[in-house]
Amino acid sequence: MKKFIKTLFPLLLILTASACSTTSSTPSAFTYPYAMTLGYLPLSNIRTLFVANMFTGTISEINTSTNSVMPVTTATGTVNAIPFNMYPHSIEYNNGYLYVAGFTQSSGLLESLNLLTNETTSTINLKGYPFKARLITQTSMLYVLDMNQNNSYLESFTVNSVITPSTFTTLTFTPSTIALSPDNNSIFISYEGQSFISVFDPATLKEVRRFTTDYPVTVMHALNHYANTMLYAVVFTGTGYDVESINTATGNTGYEFTIPGIPYDMAISPQRVLLDDNHFSYLGIIANANGYIDFLNIDYGCEIPAIPSTYTGLLLTSTVPSPGLPSLQAVTTNDCTTQSEAWSVRYNAADKDYTVQGTVSGLQATPATNGSFFDAANDRVSFYINPGTVALNNNDMFSFNTVAAQQTKTLLGLGLPQQVIIDPITNQAYVSDILTNSIYVVSPSTQSIITTIK
Repeated sequence: MKKFIKTLFPLLLILTASACSTTSSTPSAFTYPYAMTLGYLPLSNIRTLFVANMFTGTISEINTSTNSVMPVTTATGTVNAIPFNMYPHSIEYNNGYLYVAGFTQSSGLLESLNLLTNETTSTINLKGYPFKARLITQTSMLYVLDMNQNNSYLESFTVNSVITPSTFTTLTFTPSTIALSPDNNSIFISYEGQSFISVFDPATLKEVRRFTTDYPVTVMHALNHYANTMLYAVVFTGTGYDVESINTATGNTGYEFTIPGIPYDMAISPQRVLLDDNHFSYLGIIANANGYIDFLNIDYGCEIPAIPSTYTGLLLTSTVPSPGLPSLQAVTTNDCTTQSEAWSVRYNAADKDYTVQGTVSGLQATPATNGSFFDAANDRVSFYINPGTVALNNNDMFSFNTVAAQQTKTLLGLGLPQQVIIDPITNQAYVSDILTNSIYVVSPSTQSIITTIK
């Protein structure tokens, strides 16, 4: 799981201690690309993906229009990546500056970088080694999770051209991940081995409430879903991993479903994507330690299948010989809920409606009617009945079969994917891979790799 990065800190410090002082040049390829963030370069206003290379202590810049690495100009000349005097582990962008949380052999550091000059403007010592940072751009507040041998901390800073410490709190348990609510009014923190999530006030860093989860959370993402702020949390059950949807207002858990692999990170598309089952849904992208990327239907709660659900054999059995009979149209299945079963839509002449029944789903409580859409229970199938110009006889029937989605749509053959972010501007996703030293550019719409940057 993602937490193995923390156990690598001592090893990284030993293996790369000498490289950290190098500032004259950097290699052209990524070296252990881990953290990423999105922003704009000053003056040129180029939409840029910033990638932290932990082994070389550098940050690369990728043009998101061309998906190519850009050279950078520093005081020592033009190089392939921005050098740092530390190993960057988490980065955030705000208004022409990068804020980089990293570490040396002796301490954790937080630095601000002016992207106009590519020079460091301030350096702050952290209380421990950082592993996550989050930024509220509206208030220019930066939050860092870090830890030392004795304690774990949540620290806050105001950021602009310089970094100013604001406040901090000592956490009771070892944190596993952090998320910000979309309205920026809450900080969510989960803990290793603990089946609950703490909610903190961003201004005071005081814990204001908790809500329980079925199992300890390893990865989570907050999203506005209709009128609610929802947390989508990956939990470790002891034998595998599930995804839970949690209403942050009530703490109630909605759906829960099992996913394969060992998830390191998850991102969710900022807008709904049209999926193969003709439904629009928020799309979740998960980077797995097993060397693949998995895709989730966030609205309905399932993995995106390789073979979508469908229907076959639509037939009308009628004793009325006349043309102009009603017709069943717009039959739609759902990749998350559709079962393989036979459906009948039988006309009731007395009530002028239709009894709907599935061999698996059973008799539906609500009948279908002419000239309207029908949605089966659990969204397993939906359709529209065109009333036509001639009425059916009693017990005349439409029939069709639905076929459940099959296989998981997974991008295989990768190295060790780590972090995922989705750009709301370009609607491209980026996945860092520390084993192949690559950045994968992924299309949320087609769930496929657009290109690989090395």
